[in-house]
Amino acid sequence: MRRLLAFALVALVSNPAGGWKLASEPAMVPAGNIYYVSTSGNDSNPGSLSQPWQSIYQSATTVMAGDTVFIRGGTYQESNIFYEDGTQAAPITISGYPGEEVILAGNDYQIPPKGSGGALIEVRGDWVVIRDLTFTQSGQYGITTTGNHDTITNVYSHHNWGWGILMMGNYDITLDSLAWSNSMMNENHVLNSGWAGGVTCARYPDYCTIRNTKSWENWGEGISTFESLHTSLDGNTSFDNQVNIYVSDTKYALVSGNLVYCTPGNKMDPYQQTGILVYEELGVPIPLGSGGTRYASSDNSILNNIIMGCDNNLFATQNQAANNLYAFNTFVNGSGTVPYYTANVHFASGTASNQRFVNNLVYQSDALAILEISAPGIVSFSNNLWSKLPDPDQGASGPGDVIGDPKLSGLGSPYSPDWFKLTDLSPAIDRGTGIQETNVDFFHTIRGALPDIGALEFNPLPTIRIFLPLILGMN
Repeated sequence: MRRLLAFALVALVSNPAGGWKLASEPAMVPAGNIYYVSTSGNDSNPGSLSQPWQSIYQSATTVMAGDTVFIRGGTYQESNIFYEDGTQAAPITISGYPGEEVILAGNDYQIPPKGSGGALIEVRGDWVVIRDLTFTQSGQYGITTTGNHDTITNVYSHHNWGWGILMMGNYDITLDSLAWSNSMMNENHVLNSGWAGGVTCARYPDYCTIRNTKSWENWGEGISTFESLHTSLDGNTSFDNQVNIYVSDTKYALVSGNLVYCTPGNKMDPYQQTGILVYEELGVPIPLGSGGTRYASSDNSILNNIIMGCDNNLFATQNQAANNLYAFNTFVNGSGTVPYYTANVHFASGTASNQRFVNNLVYQSDALAILEISAPGIVSFSNNLWSKLPDPDQGASGPGDVIGDPKLSGLGSPYSPDWFKLTDLSPAIDRGTGIQETNVDFFHTIRGALPDIGALEFNPLPTIRIFLPLILGMN
């Protein structure tokens, strides 16, 4: 139903002046040509609605800035690269035809060949929009972007050998998409020569965004960013992945308003599952293709996230992680079913300075440790609610701390934000401290002068989403 609604927004009607226009938004007439691809077409055709091309390849070698390609319903087994640039005013759009399911399939992981580094669609041009398509069974990646200002929207990518969606260009964005059962190379925790996941911004992009996207049951990472600057992972849902949200070798990453959880008995359950993993694979300045370097990881913000039921809900290393901020998150019931992952929140060893853990709600209803710190004294703590007192040897006590039951609502599904709302008797209410990095909560509701601890500000009325800038005063 969601996809059909999305198709309705681009329904086409005949234009007496010639060509086609958007029915719902008649002012948005495409700047260039409109082409069509169909499994029953022929590449010697002109690519019109009545005489479509047969291959996506024909469109990849034809389109120019402002052109739109509609792919008719059916399954296409081919791998293609779009080299041409669009512009901001006249992007290139590659779209499934309204109301029809379009599947780009890799013929049981044969297209493109494993290890080739290719994708079913690879976008190298700038200002290209890919929408309303399904990618599956790729021998390497579902879809990749290396151009700048590329957009992926309403895309489904699943059961690919490597990444479902991989963005490597500056200002690229994935919106409203689904990624599941990718990184099949590692199915059942088999460790091949690679490692992948659902959707990522990685390999040196600046200002890459993943928003309102859902990722699950990937044999690797669900949603991630690594070797990147200024990435935003915002408003996503990631569950039952081996690592649900992964941040590594990054600077100025923003991880905000995400719902993360692990369900008992899921496909990954026999193996380690982490809610949010903040890690350092390189631990050294990152080389750039231009010959310069990017600094090692620092200045990342983990804000307003809800994480529940994973072996560790948060696992963070402390090397090359100076100025990392963990604030206004809700961590509930780590499972600790795998050795070494034996605490709800775990800070591993390291020496990076000025790390802050503030205004977080950490709830553990059983005997599992609520916190473990391998190198106490590195992270500063304040105004956190702990459902039980952390081990004094961990050095986690700080000014403004609250010890006690947060009295969460427990309403509806435990895998929905409503379950984690504060009730009117919660000791978390008005016990936080203001920080300049954000003044809103998980729902983008403005926080009070005395903010509440945790991802959700208490509101006795129905939640009103006020979409104001989330970050105030960040570098």
